[in-house]
Amino acid sequence: LSSCSQAGLVNNLNDGLAWGLLPLYFAAAGLSIARIGILAALYPAVWGLGQLVTGGLSDRIGRKPLIAGGMLTQAAALTWMAAVTGFWPWAGGAVVLVARPSPPAEGFGPNCPGPKGFPLAGTRGVGRLVR
Repeated sequence: LSSCSQAGLVNNLNDGLAWGLLPLYFAAAGLSIARIGILAALYPAVWGLGQLVTGGLSDRIGRKPLIAGGMLTQAAALTWMAAVTGFWPWAGGAVVLVARPSPPAEGFGPNCPGPKGFPLAGTRGVGRLVR
């Protein structure tokens, strides 16, 4: 549970940094609002499609290698996005930034003891599950 909490903290910190500050960075670099919107829209699109791949893969090889690799991938993508300029290089960095498994999914795998459920987005309180 401790490693899940740490991975979730780092994941959320990276996401907050990336999508709180990157649009400002893109605007300061002269990107149009439309292009900034496209870069921001890549995040949920790639994340959703990536979960289809990484979910099954994590069942086969385990979650720890994917989470550790995903954190390294996030670091590389953030470094890349700071080092390059232009819409297409930033789009590539945005895709790589989210092409990783979601650490919050750690507690819901087949090896997790206890009741299983799905977290409800938009509910208040921690740990509310629907069975």
